[in-house]
Amino acid sequence: MKTFNCPICSSELIKTGYRNIIFNAENYYCSNCHSYHIMSYFDFSDYYAKQYHDDFSFVKAKKHYKLFCGFQNSRAYSRCRFFRKHTQKQRFDNFLEIGGGNGQNFLVFDLFNKPKSYIIVEPNIKFNINKPNLRYYNNLFENTEDSSLGKVDLIMLFHVLEHIYDVNSFLERVRK
Repeated sequence: MKTFNCPICSSELIKTGYRNIIFNAENYYCSNCHSYHIMSYFDFSDYYAKQYHDDFSFVKAKKHYKLFCGFQNSRAYSRCRFFRKHTQKQRFDNFLEIGGGNGQNFLVFDLFNKPKSYIIVEPNIKFNINKPNLRYYNNLFENTEDSSLGKVDLIMLFHVLEHIYDVNSFLERVRK
C-alpha cells in the first residue's frame, strides 16, 4: 500500500475511507496538523470555472463552527495551532495574508496571537471586515503597491497558488 506524507508538516497521512464528493477522490487526513488532502492530480480548471464556492454560505458556516467547535472556523484554528507549535520562540506582530477571503484566519489569529497589524489582500470585494488592526486590500496581490504593505513579519497564503498562472513570478514578488 502506497503511503503519503502531509504537504504541510510531512507527517504520514491516514486514509479516511471517505471520498471527496466533487472529485470522487480518496481523502487523507493528517493527525499532526489536522489537515485534509487529496493526493491525486486533478485539473481544477472546470471546478473554478463553475464557481462552486459561490453556493457556499459563510453565514451558515460561522454558526456551524461556533456551535460545534466554539470557533469561527476549525480550519483556521488548526492553522493557528500549527503556527504556534512551530514558532513558539518567535513573536510576529505584522501579518500579511494573500487571498484571505472572508477573514476567518484573521479572526482566529487575532484571538490567539494579537498581531499589531494584519493585512489581507483579497480580490473578492464581497469580503471586507472592519477591525482596528486589520487592513483589507480588495485587489490582486500582483497589483498591490509594496509601499502600502509596510513592514511584514509573516506572509501566509492558503489555497492561492492554484489560482496563479505564473507561479514563479508570483513567488518572486512575494519574496520581495
